Amino acid sequence: ATYYAHTSPDAWEALLKAGWQNAGLRVSAAHALVTESPQRVTARGATTLDMSIVVVWRKGVSGEALADEVYAKAVEVCSEEATKYRKQGYSGVNLFVAVLGCALSQFTQYKRIVGVKSLDDLVEKYVYPATAAAIARSLTGAEARLSSVSQFYLLAKVLIDRGRRLRRRLDRTSATILSIGTRAPVDQLQILRVIERADGDLTLLEPAYSRDARTSIEELLREKNLSPQSTMFRTAVDALHVLEYLALVMTKDELRKRVEELRARNGALIDEAIELAKILAVALPEEEVERNLAQKLLDSLDIRIGGLFEFAKR
Repeated sequence: ATYYAHTSPDAWEALLKAGWQNAGLRVSAAHALVTESPQRVTARGATTLDMSIVVVWRKGVSGEALADEVYAKAVEVCSEEATKYRKQGYSGVNLFVAVLGCALSQFTQYKRIVGVKSLDDLVEKYVYPATAAAIARSLTGAEARLSSVSQFYLLAKVLIDRGRRLRRRLDRTSATILSIGTRAPVDQLQILRVIERADGDLTLLEPAYSRDARTSIEELLREKNLSPQSTMFRTAVDALHVLEYLALVMTKDELRKRVEELRARNGALIDEAIELAKILAVALPEEEVERNLAQKLLDSLDIRIGGLFEFAKR
């Protein structure tokens, strides 16, 4: 067992290189334990972890497998594990780390993963995305390949409790773990206006809790300096917020026409934004403003949610 605490994704990859590639060990479990005081002197003004990740290793790696096949198996197996963890009361970063351990166990059981250029490539493109996808699937029954920024936004929405605040606040530990897990650096997320720093913590830039959904999304667009007339977007999250607003102010025909126009310039971002809306419409609590906004968007586009998160045109 290794007790590990580090804020750098590169350091996590170094641990896998030492344990998996060099020592021939496979990860069988991972647990998160609080091992540091948030008030300690060395933590002041720094991005540090307050918890250690306990990685359990076992002997026995053999054979090889295609990266895409292991990814698919990891999402399937670990989504079931995520459901079990949630029933046991796991939430937040504890849930994420537990599912990350499951994903690592799927990849590290093989001596070689075919289709990846390096360990960095494996972790960035397969292991962490599989963790995020498994959690999303456990919540909604769906699997979606999202960008790192969209993964961060999704996981922050479903793993972090809003409490009585208007928006979700991420403490240092939660932000760092999700940043490592999604390969979305905190500094980059601030630049892209996905989060902003406030009173030492980070605030997720999301539609604020309100009884008036339109006021909430309009305020968010102003804060993010987004125009409803925008034709280019920084991220799929930006595209989602613009589409949520348009769904409130346009007729169905007007919205469909606008979506097709935006697809001509931002096809991948628009498609990803709609995939994100599909998950949020199911995964968020009913009182959440964005759940209702996402559902309104899907209804306006005649996208129906049915069965195990299957979608079809009405």
